[in-house]
Amino acid sequence: MKFLLLSFLAIVLISCSNSSTDSSNSVVRKIDLYKNRNNIFDAVLKGDQIYLGTQYGFIKTDLTGKILDSYTKEDGLVSDSIYSITVDNKGRFWLGTHNGISIVKGDKIENIQSENRLYSNHVNDITMDNNGDFWIGTDNGINFFDTKKWKLYKFADGLPGNYINCVKFDKGILYFGTDSGVFIKNGDDWKSYTVNDGLIDDNILSIEVKNGKIYIGTSAGLSVIDGDNIINYDSSNGLVSSGISNIVVDGDRLILATYLGGVIFENGESEIFNTGNGFLNNLTNGVFLHNNNIFFSTKKGLVKLDSDKNIENYIYGPTDKIVDFDPKTGLLVTKYEVLKIENDVWSLVSSVSEVGFSSISDLAYYNDKIFISSEFSGFYTIDNSGETVLYDKDNSPLESNKIFRFNEIGGELFISTSKGAYIFSEGDSWESFTKDDGLITKKVYDVESENGNLWFASNKGVSIKSGDEWSYLDESNGLVNKAILDLLYDGTNMWLKSDNENFVTKYTDGNLETIYIDENNSSLWIFDMAKAGSSTLLLASDGLYRYNGTDFDMIYEKEGMDMLFVPEIEDCIYISCGDDLECYKLDN
Repeated sequence: MKFLLLSFLAIVLISCSNSSTDSSNSVVRKIDLYKNRNNIFDAVLKGDQIYLGTQYGFIKTDLTGKILDSYTKEDGLVSDSIYSITVDNKGRFWLGTHNGISIVKGDKIENIQSENRLYSNHVNDITMDNNGDFWIGTDNGINFFDTKKWKLYKFADGLPGNYINCVKFDKGILYFGTDSGVFIKNGDDWKSYTVNDGLIDDNILSIEVKNGKIYIGTSAGLSVIDGDNIINYDSSNGLVSSGISNIVVDGDRLILATYLGGVIFENGESEIFNTGNGFLNNLTNGVFLHNNNIFFSTKKGLVKLDSDKNIENYIYGPTDKIVDFDPKTGLLVTKYEVLKIENDVWSLVSSVSEVGFSSISDLAYYNDKIFISSEFSGFYTIDNSGETVLYDKDNSPLESNKIFRFNEIGGELFISTSKGAYIFSEGDSWESFTKDDGLITKKVYDVESENGNLWFASNKGVSIKSGDEWSYLDESNGLVNKAILDLLYDGTNMWLKSDNENFVTKYTDGNLETIYIDENNSSLWIFDMAKAGSSTLLLASDGLYRYNGTDFDMIYEKEGMDMLFVPEIEDCIYISCGDDLECYKLDN
C-alpha cells in the first residue's frame, strides 16, 4: 500500500463545503478530526460519564475516552468554545460560552444571549443555588436568573470588579472571583477581599469552600481564608506553581490545576505532574476525582492520575492538520503527533517532543513498526513495545536528514530524501540511489515501480532505473513541468504530478500525454493521486475525479479536500477534508 501526502501544499484548507451532487450519498462514514476539542476548559463527571467543555464543542465520553455524543455550533450551540458546564435539577446542561449560554438536554438546545436577557455574552462560569436559581459570571458583572426575572450586579453594587472569572455556591453563601478580588454574598450581606485585606493576588481564578475554609486560587498563588486569618502560599513556602485555575480539597491534601501542571499540595509540600511526567500539556484548567483517580483537564486532552500515580492520557482527535493516515492500522499523523483511532477511541502514540523533532513529514507501517519521518531530523521507528530508534545522518547511512516520503515497494521500504533514495535495512548496509549512481539530480521526492523498473521523482525530472540502465524524463522529452513531486502506477499507466497544477502527465509505452482536468482554469489545482481497485483517481481543489480511459470525470464535487488514503481492502477511500475524514464509496 502506498501512503500519499502533500508536504508541499502551499495553502491551508480550513473547511470543506458540499456542492449539490448525488455523489454525496456515497459518503458512507466519517471520522471527526476536530482539531481544538482537546483544549478542555471544563469537565464534569455525572455517573460514569464525563462531559467536556472544549474549544470545539460540548462532548460526552465514557471513562475509557470513547466519545458517546458531541454538540457544536452546527448542532445549534450558540458557540463552539465552552468555558463552563453546570447541570441543573432537571438534568439540563448549562454551557457558558464567549457568545452566550446554551442549555442542552438530549436533542433540545435553548440559547440565551444579550439580545434576549443576558447582559453580556462572554460567560465564564455558571452556578445554581439551593432555590434552583442561576448566578452567571461574565466579563461585565454577575447575571442573576430565577426563571422569572433577570438582575445584574456590577461594580456600583459593591463588586470589587466587573470581570467575573468564577462563581461558587456553598451552604447558602455565594462567592464570586473577579479580576479585582473576591466578593462574598451571604443573604443581604456583602463582603469583599483584596490584596489590601491580605490576599496574595487580586486576579481570582478559582474558589473552593471546605470545612469552614475558603480556598482561593489566583494568578500568583493560593490564599486560604480561615476565620479572620488569611494564609498565602507560593514558591516561597512550598507551592511550586502559580495560576491556580481549579481546586479540589481531598482530606488533608489539595489537588490543584495550575498553569504549570497538576499539583498535589499537602503539609506544605508540592508534588507536580506535567509533561516531564507524561502529561499531555502543562496548562491544566480543571480537576475532579473518581474512584481514587484524579482527572485533570488540559489544553491538549484529559489526563488520569491513578492512586499509584500512573498517568493515562485521553485525547479526542488530532490537534493539527493531518499529514498522513493509514486506514489499515488506524494510525494518523499530524505535524506534531502520532495518533491511533480504534473503536472510536483516540490514543496518543508519540509526539515530536519525545524525539526532538520540529515536525513530522510522513508515516509508514512496515515490518510491525511505525516509521515517522521529519523534513529536517531524519526518521524514527516505534516497535510494539513502544521503544523508539532514531535514524539520522549521524547514526545511519543517510546522507541527509531531510526526509520527503516512505514507499513500500515489493516488500522493501524506500526512503526519499534531499540527497538520494535508500532501501531501509535493520543493519548498517542500505542500498542507496544517488546522483553518482545515475539519478538526474540528488533530490528525490517519490519512488514508484513499473514492471520491475524503478522511477524516481525530483525537481529536475524523473529518473528511471531498468536493471543497470538509466533513462530520464524532463522538458526535453515533453514534460510541461519538470518538477515532479508524485508518481503513481495504475498497472497500465505511470502518472506524474507536479505541485499546484491543473494537469497530470500520463506515461504509457514510452509516450507522454498531458491531461488537464480544466485547461481554462489555472486556479484549479490537483492535490493528490491514488489507485483504488481498477480506478485511477485525482483529488483536485473542486472535487474527486476518475480516469475514464481518455480524460477525467468528476465523480464527487466538493471543495476543500486535500488528501486521499486507500485501504488495502477498498470498501471505500478516505478523503481528508478539514475537520473530518470522509469514507467515500466508489461506484463500480
